[in-house]
Amino acid sequence: MQRILPSVIATAAALALSAPAWAKVEQVSARVSYADLDIGHPAGRQILERRVSRAATTICRDPSPFTPMRLIKACRAEALASARPQLLALYEARPLTEPAVVLAARMP
Repeated sequence: MQRILPSVIATAAALALSAPAWAKVEQVSARVSYADLDIGHPAGRQILERRVSRAATTICRDPSPFTPMRLIKACRAEALASARPQLLALYEARPLTEPAVVLAARMP
């Protein structure tokens, strides 16, 4: 009994901290236009960075009060990471196929 109790407690804790098996993971995305910005100027880049940050926050917002904050933060980090190579390409004067940065992430 003494050996079983710690493993039961550990299993219960792991289940409580993990996402439920029925939780649906949704692919979320957003397009952030920079057509009206001068990316060659620091002010234009700063505005684009703010737009991308706001878009990441928006697409990873969950209406459910039960979604753990760590999952929302992970979604936002993934969305920002998906935009980073596109931003770097723009800043190196390599145009994208469309005048928009595309963010994508998985939201539980």
